[in-house]
Amino acid sequence: MNGIEIKYENNQMLVSSVEVAKNFNKKHKTVLNTIRELRGVAQNSASLFYESSYIHEQNKQEFPMYLMNRDGFSLLVMGFTGKEALEWKMKYIQAFNEMEQKLNNPEFLVQRTMEYLKSRCDALLLENKIQSQQINELKPKADYYDQILKTPGLLNITQI
Repeated sequence: MNGIEIKYENNQMLVSSVEVAKNFNKKHKTVLNTIRELRGVAQNSASLFYESSYIHEQNKQEFPMYLMNRDGFSLLVMGFTGKEALEWKMKYIQAFNEMEQKLNNPEFLVQRTMEYLKSRCDALLLENKIQSQQINELKPKADYYDQILKTPGLLNITQI
């Protein structure tokens, strides 16, 4: 919705500080500092803001960011003022509400489950293929070892 990206991770809806900075036309550094101040003052802020990082598109460097749930977002943007800030607050609230409705929709949950199972199945098939290749590579060695062990007159180490 209009560039607002809300992710669903760890059974909760999250938005990044990068998204907030971009959509509220603020410097990301300023948003990070505000979040750090809130974390220092607000009780139980650990459940509102989660430290993370992102890779910058242009220089491919890793930078810090925060992920926040709806309550963390609300706490952060309450201090933002102006007509533009109000419009974005309303858009974020609407985006969170839409995501919440999706999460309460059985069809969405089934779809998410199917996507997860497909990705897990793909990962298991790839792992199986790799293991089959390893078995094929080691089979001649195992056959040789078995042939040597079956040789009549072979002495064990304990017999030597």
